[in-house]
Amino acid sequence: MISLFGTVFLTYVFVISSDVALKKLSLTNKNLLIERDELYESTVQLNKTTKEQLDLNQLKTKLISIISHDVRQPINNVISVAEVMIQSQLTDAEMHDLGLKLKDSSVHVYQMLDNLLTWSYSQMNGLHPVPVSIKLKKTVDSEISKIYHCIENKKLTLDLDIQEEHVILFDRVMFEIVFRNIFNNAIKFSPIGSKIKIYSIKEDKKTKLFICDEGIGISDELKKKLFLNDLSKSRYGTSNEKGAGIGLLLCKELIDANNAQVDVQNKQEIGTTFVLTFQN
Repeated sequence: MISLFGTVFLTYVFVISSDVALKKLSLTNKNLLIERDELYESTVQLNKTTKEQLDLNQLKTKLISIISHDVRQPINNVISVAEVMIQSQLTDAEMHDLGLKLKDSSVHVYQMLDNLLTWSYSQMNGLHPVPVSIKLKKTVDSEISKIYHCIENKKLTLDLDIQEEHVILFDRVMFEIVFRNIFNNAIKFSPIGSKIKIYSIKEDKKTKLFICDEGIGISDELKKKLFLNDLSKSRYGTSNEKGAGIGLLLCKELIDANNAQVDVQNKQEIGTTFVLTFQN
């Protein structure tokens, strides 16, 4: 009887001990699975960070190439024009023409450097927009006036229909950079004598700004690259204008930072429309 009791007791102890051991083993396995998942996530994040760093380094290399080539050329043009103006006996008309060329080159260099410096700063320090209420028509009119000579040079017709009451919430300096880049693209890819239309509408408690050209359009393949870190998308304009290829990438970053959206409506060889959607 005592032997039977002892056997039952030992069996009970064994069962209890086994149950405890199984629970501990189950907990250990669960912890191991959690650690495995965490390690996997860390590896994925590390690979992603490594790829982003490689992409950034490649982009920086291309930017150095841009600065050394694309910025140097228009600066050389400025120097050459200045030398001609100093050393030559020119009529007033010739002086005026050279002055326009000098202004074109200077504006081109300024805008390219502005893009490069703004983008470089954003990569090093991040973007910290200060949204303010912006009167859309007043600001657009001001930006257009700064480069109106480019419109005149290509004999373009500008059709403006922006409502006085349309106000957007956006960082002022960032908006000026965004509009300037997209408007410059419209000019760049517009044939001589064509039309650019800019208008705004209110829709679903948001304001939309449309910038439409009758230019060469964008292929479906290029459209996929417009806002990516791919400077190979840079193209010459209809009058052989050259860009750095970073303008639209910068625009996308500034637009995202201000909780706005950009969309591209395109018909190749017919024209392109950029649609900017803003918070009111």
